[in-house]
Formats: sequence, structure tokens, C-alpha cells
Amino acid sequence: MRAASTMIPAILRPGGRSLGATRLAVRFQSYAWQARHERGDPLPPFERVIEQVASAGYDGVETSTTVVGALIDRPDAVRVALEAAGIRLVALACSPRSGWTDPPSREADLATADRLIAFLRALGPGQRLAAV
Repeated sequence: MRAASTMIPAILRPGGRSLGATRLAVRFQSYAWQARHERGDPLPPFERVIEQVASAGYDGVETSTTVVGALIDRPDAVRVALEAAGIRLVALACSPRSGWTDPPSREADLATADRLIAFLRALGPGQRLAAV
């Protein structure tokens, strides 16, 4: 897999475009890895994904349960990995297969959201769930 710095267009990389005196915080969404995985590419460990995002100059990432992978039940391990990479979790995407629109799936979708909210609470204050 290519390094994150080659997967991210130059204009979106921190320092990739001058905005004068305006400071623009540009954070990365890790969906590129998830999309490649859905096409059959192996998914790198979460730690490797955030290392690549941090090495491209970002200080924050929005990711998904797919990219977090096996660490989704280990918030302490995720916290350690984020701190080691010097990056923060901007949001965790929760995207059930039902798209939040299938009434028979409602209870299961809400149970998943509750589980992810508990995960985010265990990470510490300021965490966000992106319901997509």
C-alpha cells in the first residue's frame, strides 16, 4: 500500500496550500483504507494507518469501526496508539448496513451506537460519534 502522503492530494496536505493568515485545520478521513479493503486489499493494522496519517502531517483523523478493527473493544489500546502517533481521534463513524433507515434493524443499530458511545467515553472527553 502506498504511504498516506502519496494517497492524499497535495492541496489537502497540511502546508499544501497557503491561506495567508488564515489557519485551516485539515483532518484526514481514513475511508481510503476501508474502500481498498472492501475491494479485497488487506487492511493494515489501525496503528499503521494512524502512523501514515500522522507522517503526512495531520494531527487528527476520523475513522471507522472497520479501520479500528480488532481494537474496537480495546479503547485503552486505541488511546495508546493515538498518543504514540501524536494524533487525535476527531470522530468515529458509525454506519450500519441498514443506513439507519430499516425499521426492523432499528434496535440493533441503536445497540451498536450505544456500544460505540461507550467505547468513545472510555477514550476520554471530547470524542465524537459520526452517524453516517
